[in-house]
Amino acid sequence: MNNYKWSKRSNEKLAMVNRQLVMVVNLALSRSPFDLTIVEGLRTKELQLHYFTTNKSKTLNSRHLADPVTSLSNAIDVGVFESGKINWKNISNYKRLAVLMFEAADELNVLIRWGGDWNQNGSINDETFLDLVHYEIPAPNHKQAALRGVDRRTGLRASFETNKFII
Repeated sequence: MNNYKWSKRSNEKLAMVNRQLVMVVNLALSRSPFDLTIVEGLRTKELQLHYFTTNKSKTLNSRHLADPVTSLSNAIDVGVFESGKINWKNISNYKRLAVLMFEAADELNVLIRWGGDWNQNGSINDETFLDLVHYEIPAPNHKQAALRGVDRRTGLRASFETNKFII
């Protein structure tokens, strides 16, 4: 347990995010060894188009866009603070956060997908587009990989412990 809390800005962004995903990231924050911030939740179609045309996203159909039923985002981007600012390059912290997020998701029985392991095979080494800050509730029609969260966490931990994450 730690004393980290979401900032007012992060809470405002979480207000427009799928409640299951909010529960997962809240539980992960409570167990995190570092402070976190919500970089992005709900996104407009215009902003998504901008990200797509500038190669910051690979899709126009992002899970960040408003769900047609709930009007909430089914995705969040979570930044890790170091010395009072987001460190985008400390990959080991984002891998540790992914393990925390999968542990929280499993405990809450919520399926999530991480932008560091799009194909959900437990490895980031075979990905062509890494978005280590990104977590989403997969689309209902998304074919789930065979690996469940516990297997992905084991793969992430094993890779982390043996330094197999090569980026």
